[in-house]
Amino acid sequence: MTAISITGIGVISSLGVGREVFWEGCLAARSGIRQIATFDTEPYGANVAACVVDFKPAEFMSPMTYRRMSCISRMAVAASIEAVDDSGLCLDRMNRERVAVVMETSYGSSSHVDGFYQSFLADGPRGAQPLLFPETVPNAPAGHISIYHNIQGPNATFCQNEIVSRNRHGLCQVSFG
Repeated sequence: MTAISITGIGVISSLGVGREVFWEGCLAARSGIRQIATFDTEPYGANVAACVVDFKPAEFMSPMTYRRMSCISRMAVAASIEAVDDSGLCLDRMNRERVAVVMETSYGSSSHVDGFYQSFLADGPRGAQPLLFPETVPNAPAGHISIYHNIQGPNATFCQNEIVSRNRHGLCQVSFG
């Protein structure tokens, strides 16, 4: 079995941006649930969500870096930047083939999936927006993290309905429910 070390924490959440703000919100039992203000919720049965409102990607990376990323990829890369800073590690002095990116997501970038699908429906295969497609896969945020930090080791994204268990040999198995 290989030892794994979690060395830093980065948080972009509905309680705020940064691990300190997040932790203070947890200690104060603050809720990050609020009224949705980004679109009309009238046709839907709910009008509240855990929306991230204070996130500004330009505080973490250049517009040239984030301009083609989905919002979820921007938040993932920003959280990874904070986690690397929090760890105190200097990636430049490390063998980047021994550094891994492991993420979990429920749906990935649903806005880009919707945009790609809508452009496909409206204009057919030739009209589908090609720049939206790379962000439709759930592992896009982890890929952006690897690219941003030049991490060349394992890259894994766990998605909803995955069940991780150990078999009789003590090895992890992932099955999809």
